[in-house]
Amino acid sequence: METITNKKVVLHLTSVLGGGAGQYTLNIHRNMIADGYASYVCVNGNQLILPSEEVISIQHTKAPWYIRMRRSMLKGIIKRTGGMNMKYAPYNLFEHLDFFNPDELLGVLPQRPTHIMVHWVSGFANAKYVHILQQKTGAKVYYWMIDEACLSGGCHYPWDCDGYQKDCSYCPMTQSAIMRKCIHLNFLHKKQYIPQDAELVIPTEMDRMRMERSRLWNGHMWHKLIEIVNEEVFFPIDDRLPLLKEFALPIDKRIVLFGSSFLDEERKGMRVLLKALRILNRTDIFCVIVGCRDELDIPKPNMRLGRVDLHTLAKLYRLADIFVCPSLEDSGPQMINQSIMSGTPVVAFESGVALDIVRTDLTGYLAKWNDAADLARGINNLLDKSEDEHRRMRRECRDLAMRHFSRKIQSEVINKLMK
Repeated sequence: METITNKKVVLHLTSVLGGGAGQYTLNIHRNMIADGYASYVCVNGNQLILPSEEVISIQHTKAPWYIRMRRSMLKGIIKRTGGMNMKYAPYNLFEHLDFFNPDELLGVLPQRPTHIMVHWVSGFANAKYVHILQQKTGAKVYYWMIDEACLSGGCHYPWDCDGYQKDCSYCPMTQSAIMRKCIHLNFLHKKQYIPQDAELVIPTEMDRMRMERSRLWNGHMWHKLIEIVNEEVFFPIDDRLPLLKEFALPIDKRIVLFGSSFLDEERKGMRVLLKALRILNRTDIFCVIVGCRDELDIPKPNMRLGRVDLHTLAKLYRLADIFVCPSLEDSGPQMINQSIMSGTPVVAFESGVALDIVRTDLTGYLAKWNDAADLARGINNLLDKSEDEHRRMRRECRDLAMRHFSRKIQSEVINKLMK
């Protein structure tokens, strides 16, 4: 492992390259390379990578037999006690038991890192792993809040639970006393090993408020950076008619775009949206749905496109009159950022990034949390606006996006971190 004097070398840790979390990490990595930094991504296990991406796939040695046995026993307890409440996204259940050797990573890194960026690392790099990496390299550590996992002993989304403000000793995810003890030990593990000088990169105001109430992170320095969107891919257009024809969509209807990977994921709020659509007493709506494979009972004429590539998604934002996001518990979602960068107003609940960038009558409509009637009211509010008002809002959306989450803004924040 080579050390280069005066060269800023960045190591990004992530469990995945796919999905929103993985793509977010890759985008930051690519932009840092473009800005002149030496940047490497370390990902857990065998995942499809491009050699030119400076991505290292690390296959760690198996944990000792007694740790594997303990994990197996706890999984059996979860099964016998009715499982975990999945609305909290419990993907960090055995963090204090994870046993990977950081020397295996340091042995394959081309250069010694000066900065370590911790992204979505469940099942890969726990707090002790990061602590050892810091001790061996002297690198500055930043945790990127892709969700709330770094605040708690096991969940990625706390909902109304305040356990992360104390010690996660009475977790609502489980009825098992043994599992609650395990989650509490995860919390104590983080308390012991998160570096005292570690800093947070926070994407939303809601994340900031939770961080400041957190027992683990209160008092740490933080930096605000709304998740950026590529303004060269997502951009508005004046004439939507060619795109409507390209997708064979009706030109005499108002196009309402929404999407979700899974209907039954409570935090995404899709069932609340369906209720709102049933409330709407209008015949001029045509829904376009992306991502969701479930058999949705949509009470309006619609087209279901399933999963689409990024450039197709960008076209859909441009042709839509509005984008509706019913997420109830989120650090994003990124689709709100993409829609606003595309100049398409958003109707969303008071949650996640919507609190930061969805502004009623400017960039969309911010509805009362989990209120289907107000969500329907917001859809009506935007669809009833005149063409002049709609053009004004599309300009407001693009202007806000360029001011708050363009590529230039990300570079400014990252350059500040790297000083």
